[in-house]
Amino acid sequence: MNECPDTTPGKPPVFATMLIRLSTMNDIRQAFLGDLEEEYRGRLTKADKHQADTWYWQQAARSLPHLARTAAGQTQLLALIGATIAGYLTVTVFDIYVARNAASAYARAYELESYLIPRLIYFLLKLSGVVSAGGLISYLTFKTDAPFWKNVRNRLAPLGLLLILPATWLVLYQSADYSSVYRLIWLAGIAPCLLAGAWVGARFTKR
Repeated sequence: MNECPDTTPGKPPVFATMLIRLSTMNDIRQAFLGDLEEEYRGRLTKADKHQADTWYWQQAARSLPHLARTAAGQTQLLALIGATIAGYLTVTVFDIYVARNAASAYARAYELESYLIPRLIYFLLKLSGVVSAGGLISYLTFKTDAPFWKNVRNRLAPLGLLLILPATWLVLYQSADYSSVYRLIWLAGIAPCLLAGAWVGARFTKR
């Protein structure tokens, strides 16, 4: 449960900025990022970098669904790319700011010597981010007149691959400080959680 590596002193999180750049149209990109960075620098003068970074990630997470819908008015490909990026960002935010913080807080509160329960909490909460990502993509991109499994194949599969391929590599070549059980929990849970979120999102969209 390491800290997020994509930070530079005085600069917004690089990965969040990159995701916004990839999912924003040229005519609004610079203005949008400029407003975010200006507010970010203002927050740095009032709070520590971790709080400012957290705010920046939150703004990115809130903005990407809207940006993806805006892209949908341009081309379906841009919409799919934007939604996939938004889904990946959702999982990333759950990982860094929800799952890790909750697991660390639990370990500190009970002064545990074993990391068994905190790691289980971490992976279960991270999987809840996958459920949310599946719901987000289905809400943004699934066609109501197409069968569910066709939508899954054409619109949910890219995010599934982005999550499953690295997870498979970690299971095969895992780091020494993690048990394979936790890696397998994560890998085995990705597809069911994506599908569950997509199913809920599709039901919500049809209402």
